This record gives sequence, C-alpha cells and structure tokens, in this order.
Amino acid sequence: SSSSSSSSRLCPYLDLPIQHSHNDILKLMRRKTTEQDIISTIQTLRQRLPHVYLRTSLMVGFPGETEYHFEHLLHFVRYMELDHVGVFMYSNEDLSHSSRLPNQVPEAVKQDRYRRLMEVQWEIVQRKQRERLADPAPLQVIVEHFLDPAEQEPFVLEQPPPATDAIRPTQMKVIAVGRHIGQCPDIDGQVQICAPADDCDAVADSLRAGERSWMKVVGFDEYDLQAIPL
Repeated sequence: SSSSSSSSRLCPYLDLPIQHSHNDILKLMRRKTTEQDIISTIQTLRQRLPHVYLRTSLMVGFPGETEYHFEHLLHFVRYMELDHVGVFMYSNEDLSHSSRLPNQVPEAVKQDRYRRLMEVQWEIVQRKQRERLADPAPLQVIVEHFLDPAEQEPFVLEQPPPATDAIRPTQMKVIAVGRHIGQCPDIDGQVQICAPADDCDAVADSLRAGERSWMKVVGFDEYDLQAIPL
C-alpha cells in the first residue's frame, strides 16, 4: 500500500512464504498461488519499494519433485535474486497429506538438491556483498551489543581497501555487533562493527547499544558485513 511504502516507521523487509516455484509442486503442496503470482508480487514490491529486502524459505524433495521441477527452482532463484533464502529438505509427518503422496524423493536426492540450491544462493549472496562493499553510500546500523575485549582478535580484511580510500585501515578488530534494516535478528547475517586495532576503545566509546549509527562498509565475512563508524 502507499502508506507502507512511505512510512519511516516500517523497515522495507518482507518474508514471503514461497516454498517452491513450479506450479506442479505448488499444487501438490495445496498452495493457492502460482509461479506467475509469485513473480508478479516480487516485481511489484521492487517497483514500489526499490530498496526492499526480501526473504523466503524454499523446500526441496517434496513428494513428486522431479529433476525438472528442481531445475526450475534453481532458475527461479537465479532469476529473482532474493536477499535471504532459507532452504529445507522435506520430511514426512505422521497423518499429513504429503506423507501419503506417491513418488517420495530419496533422502540422498534431497541432500544433493539442498546442497545445489544453497550453492546457487551463496553465489548470489557473495555478489550482493561485493556490490555493497563497492557502494560508497553509508549504512545505518543499530548497535546491539559490544564484544568483550578478550574476544577482539585482530584480523586483516579479506577485501583490501582501494589505495585512494584512506579511511579503510586493514588491521582491524570487531568491537561490536549490529544490524541494518535488511537483517532480521537471529536469522540473517549481521554487521560486524569494526575499529582500527590501535583505536578500539575510542571508537567503542562513541557508540551506544540500541542506537543507530552511520557506518562505512569495509568488508564482509560470509553472510556478515563489516563496517566502521563514521
């Protein structure tokens, strides 16, 4: 709605219950939606909320899922490039409708499809992380908690800073953890708040838990971003 697209009190973050992309599997799941419904919804959201973050959960190995259906799901994930994707392997539950369906998928096949889908999403995540690292725009982060000094091991950024960017020191320590608006607590990645290894105390003193601060992204560690306060 127009109110949700303009409200500053709402985070542009939505979790869509997609489960699968192929109409055959959606029908077997008794879901009252279609592939085109899903694609249209995502496209509309991105048109109305250009900076929206989208999460979903997908299931592999549902009874009746063939390699063709799974390849369709892989293509959907590559095409839609969602920000966060959780992947689950189907498992039977007593008395459920799906447990009585024919063409149950072997466990080894489920595990293989889980691995392949996670690999595709991992490629998307890594590309998005590299794009955010290259974006000079500051990131607003809410500080959640500070690390004990004993936990602050020095490290070297895996993504070396450009020679022209003087504010990106290489020798760093993670002093706190936070989130930006596109990260759900306890589910998605987080922001590792960093400081130069020789200036941790001063930087930590400038931050307050529960408050928002503008930061510059200086690297990433798998699903986590690494940033320094501005």
